[in-house]
Amino acid sequence: MDSHIKIPLKHEDEEPARPDQIEQLKKIGISDDEVLSQLGVHQANNIISFAEGARHVMSHFDDSFACVSATPEALEVNSAVTDAVTQANVKVLAEAPAMAMGSLYQTIGNSVAMAAANAVYAQQQANVSYQAASTLGVSKLISGN
Repeated sequence: MDSHIKIPLKHEDEEPARPDQIEQLKKIGISDDEVLSQLGVHQANNIISFAEGARHVMSHFDDSFACVSATPEALEVNSAVTDAVTQANVKVLAEAPAMAMGSLYQTIGNSVAMAAANAVYAQQQANVSYQAASTLGVSKLISGN
C-alpha cells in the first residue's frame, strides 16, 4: 500500500513548469523530480519569488550584522538587570496560584448565577402553565361541562 497521498499541484488546464523554472527551483534546493513534475507555471513562479525575497531579506541581515563585533565585555550582563528579571519571574510564579483561584471563583460564580437564572425561568414557565390550567378548570366549572 502506498503511504504517499498525491495532490495535484497544478490545475488541469495549467501548463507545467518551464525548464528554466525547474532549473531555478533546483538551484533553490527543490530536487525531488516527482514534485517538480507536478508544479505548474504559477506555483513555480510563486516559489521562486518567495525564495528571492527571502534571499534579499537575509542579505540585509548579513550586512547589518557584519559591523557588529562581539567582545567578552559586550556579552556581560549587569547583575542588576539579571536580578530585576529574576524578581519579575518570581513575582509571576508567586501570583499564579492566586490568579488560578480567582479564575476558578469567577467561573463558579458565573455557573451559580446561570443556575439561578434557569431556576427563575423554570418557575415563570410553570406559573404560566398553572395559571392556564386553573383558568381552564374555572371555565369548565362555570360552564357546567
